[in-house]
Amino acid sequence: MKTEFGKFGEALSAVKEKIDQASRKIEDVDVRSRAITKKLRDVEELPSNPQPLLKDLLPDEEGEGLE
Repeated sequence: MKTEFGKFGEALSAVKEKIDQASRKIEDVDVRSRAITKKLRDVEELPSNPQPLLKDLLPDEEGEGLE
């Protein structure tokens, strides 16, 4: 019985370590997510219909565009 309890304790320690690793990884991802969100605050949203903007960027039949 003592050996089984010892094995159970080892297994429990291994599970605890994995949970701790996952917790640290979640914290890392959360920090990165906040940094990305902070940077995205300064990004403008594209219009729902960007085609009118494309005609200003692409050259027309006369070779004009890309001003």
